Amino acid sequence: RRSVACGIAATLPSISRRKYSMVSCEEEPKTRPEILAQPEILAQLDSIGLDSKHISIFDRKGQRVSLAAVIRAATEAEVVFIGETHDDPVAHQVELLTLMAMHQAGPCTLSMEMFESDVQAVVDEYLAGLIQEDDFLRDARPWPNYKSDYRYAVEFAKEMEIPVLAANLPQRYLKSFVRQQQEGEDGCMNMSTSNWPASALAFFPKHISAFLPSEGYLAHITQDISSRQTNGCPYMQEIRKQELTSALICWDSAMAESIAQQLSDRPERKVVHICGSFHCEQHLGTVEMLSKRTGSKVLVVVVYPEEDVQEFDSHRHGKAADFVVLSDSALPRSYPSK
Repeated sequence: RRSVACGIAATLPSISRRKYSMVSCEEEPKTRPEILAQPEILAQLDSIGLDSKHISIFDRKGQRVSLAAVIRAATEAEVVFIGETHDDPVAHQVELLTLMAMHQAGPCTLSMEMFESDVQAVVDEYLAGLIQEDDFLRDARPWPNYKSDYRYAVEFAKEMEIPVLAANLPQRYLKSFVRQQQEGEDGCMNMSTSNWPASALAFFPKHISAFLPSEGYLAHITQDISSRQTNGCPYMQEIRKQELTSALICWDSAMAESIAQQLSDRPERKVVHICGSFHCEQHLGTVEMLSKRTGSKVLVVVVYPEEDVQEFDSHRHGKAADFVVLSDSALPRSYPSK
């Protein structure tokens, strides 16, 4: 359906339909690719981000580092957040390579904003090989850009028997909470006392009134996200700006509780959580909500598309994360931003 040569080919490995190769955005594969965590690919991490035309990586002090340095730090954390712009092809490559490296280092779980928690059984069935991909794609309600942007990470997880956590709040509940707010109710705070059936309550974030967001997080919502594009996020396209605060508290709390439960159920596994950058930058959003629920050690990596990937802006990037990846915004997007 599309054939685009991505300019990052000289610096960042990618997966082709049958083997690892340099980046080539080909027609979406119709069959499940063969995926193997080849050591020679992971060995290239030392060169990624240091002297590249289309990607640079910095620590919070603005020192240039390689992706290997990010991975070394990630293996010391219990939860690794990778914040992306949803149509950024470089971000999806970084996520996949990070997952590969984390798996090589030890047991881990892939946690994804892109799947809602009520489809966890469908995800598990697919990973176990009990259902076909067509049925998985129909019943798991993946995002429209799943095949181009997230399929390889899920297929790698399937091949390597890595659990995949459907971490997000089901969209129908988020919309209901927003409607309650429109009607003058506090949708987030009162949702556990509403007339929902027990089967639905299982997916709601619990004790939300005990884990209120900080002033910094509230300011982040009002000052930053109102000026951003949705970048393909189906949640953001459905919510009006004036309702973002309540919706995002629900949203981040739900993902934090999904991750916290996974850590409790599978303490031997580290968690790699993929989400929009807003949900983790400045250690706010889901990161803050997780920290209120667990004492887990967290590492945050954000990937920002920029016109100049060689320039670290201390004001914009300095407090954004533990590591900031700057990707070339001129590279073809996986779909047009709205």
